Amino acid sequence: MDPFYQMAAATGITVLASSGDSGSTSQAGAPSPSVGWPASSPWVTAVGGTTISITSANFWQGETAWSGSGGGFSTSYTRPSFQTGPGLPISGQYANARGVPDISADADPNSGVVLVDDGINVGAAGFAWGGTSLSSPLWAGVIATLESYKSTNFGFYTPTAYAILNSPGYKAQIQDITSGSNGVYSAGNSWDPVTGVGSPNVGCLAYSCNPTSQTGFTVSNPASGTLVNSTSITVKGVENLKPGNWLVGAPNSAPAYLTGTQQNQLNILSAWLGNYNPTAGTFHAYMNISDLTNITVPPAPSQGEWWIVSWTYGGNTGYFAGMILNVVGTGVNNQPLFGISFQYGTITLDPTTGITNYGPAGSIVGTYTATAPGTIDVTVPVSNIANPTRGTVMTKLTGTAMETVGTPVAASLRTIDQVGSTKYNLGDPLLPAGFVQVSTNPNYTGSVNATLTNYPTTNQWTANVNLAGLAPGPETLYAREVGNDGIVIQTTNVPFIYTVGLAQTAAVNSITMVNGNGVPQTIFNKRSTGIALVTVKNTGIPSISGAYLQVQFTSSLGNTIFVGYSLLQTLSSGQSVTIGLGTTFTPQICSGGVYTAQATVWNGFPGGSGVTSLALPKSTTFVLSCHK
Repeated sequence: MDPFYQMAAATGITVLASSGDSGSTSQAGAPSPSVGWPASSPWVTAVGGTTISITSANFWQGETAWSGSGGGFSTSYTRPSFQTGPGLPISGQYANARGVPDISADADPNSGVVLVDDGINVGAAGFAWGGTSLSSPLWAGVIATLESYKSTNFGFYTPTAYAILNSPGYKAQIQDITSGSNGVYSAGNSWDPVTGVGSPNVGCLAYSCNPTSQTGFTVSNPASGTLVNSTSITVKGVENLKPGNWLVGAPNSAPAYLTGTQQNQLNILSAWLGNYNPTAGTFHAYMNISDLTNITVPPAPSQGEWWIVSWTYGGNTGYFAGMILNVVGTGVNNQPLFGISFQYGTITLDPTTGITNYGPAGSIVGTYTATAPGTIDVTVPVSNIANPTRGTVMTKLTGTAMETVGTPVAASLRTIDQVGSTKYNLGDPLLPAGFVQVSTNPNYTGSVNATLTNYPTTNQWTANVNLAGLAPGPETLYAREVGNDGIVIQTTNVPFIYTVGLAQTAAVNSITMVNGNGVPQTIFNKRSTGIALVTVKNTGIPSISGAYLQVQFTSSLGNTIFVGYSLLQTLSSGQSVTIGLGTTFTPQICSGGVYTAQATVWNGFPGGSGVTSLALPKSTTFVLSCHK
């Protein structure tokens, strides 16, 4: 069938196919994971499925991936050249595989369509109508509607879908489905093997709605349209890569146990391990908290608060280090007394009850800043936790803030806020969950990995890119963020003009003779003034600066009676300037006859070293009549 699908694409026909209703397994009994055919054909537009939620007024509210949406990667077809963009893997097992689906639409029977047959609502009889057998014809209708509205023919639609994915208007025109799964795969930002690039926002696809927001990933140098006259360039920009071996928490995510009131003193903004010192045999556990200015007043009925960083290594042994606030008694007027300590210990899970037990093993050194936000810094001796060495992989790195609830005799820990988890190699700096690549071609062949500048204190990056071998003229720099899993996060590009090897060119558009009043004249007497009026245009791509216009009056016998020079103003591409150069014909030089006025443009002062002509000389003739 593929030759027929190729013929359809070549003749401007879109063939849409349902991606299947069995999730990441193409159909019952097939290997897992697998994709179905013909949706997997590169010449077919594969359509997956979503679940739509609506408001009480029946307006669209949101979409998630439908669990039955067929999707994954083909083992039969390689990825077509047009299937590129954020979300598609560029390394690993599926780096070159055809990804399915391309697009999605409503397919969940619970949010599907009402089928009316001869006036009878068949759905009311207990039948649910959905599946990707619904989403595929829905998209066929969308494409037909768009072609009618725009008076155009998209032809094979799949390349258009990926062009939208890579455009600034992507998230305005397509609903990016970022939650839900189809079994093996989960929906995420941009393309994913559950919903493709997403579902249609039909109005914005028709009206080309404006981009919704900045991506947070940009190139700041060079600026768009910059002239680059060097075989290398330092490219600079900003990134918004998520953390890789450290943790970031969300604000306002710490409601107290029972009361539900937000507790900023337990709200984790970030948590990490660092500052490994093999000589001292220590490393540090850190937590940034929204507010540590008044931590000695825990909310009732709390008996205290815990802030810990935990991890495992060497099997399933769990360790923690952190700061603990406990109520230790009462003072004057029955006011509670509090004690702050810094502790380390082990973590175990009771297999019978499922309760996590934190067993403090001893005190260690720590500090905290009573600020908003504030930082907790705990020094952990490696001798206390089985002597890990540089490079030891700390897994399940997690930050947890807890309340001690109950009486001092029978208290329990209640998690209020938690961020995690990730892994950390002891001694590593703080690293992002991805990297930035820069290239001079859209396929990123020979790309350069950028250097992040003082990550994570700043979000700046820089890359030195070799431009040698580029053809002079308009070029483009391409940049992309790539996750450590090989998935493209987002892309950007900036056009520039490469001028190495591109000769500056100019043209003498016109040269005419005028008199001292600027009136055109071709016959001059002695003591009259003759001026060559010359128009010069920059016909090249780079700007012209430091150039000179030379005008020379020469007789038919070869005698030169005048040579004049004028420094040209800087001329950008396509810009023109008109200059007049001439002389008064004295009796001494007025020998009569036909003369040529010749204009030449030089790339410096004529006669200098390395000076060459920028334009073909142009001339006109005039007559000197010297009888009177």
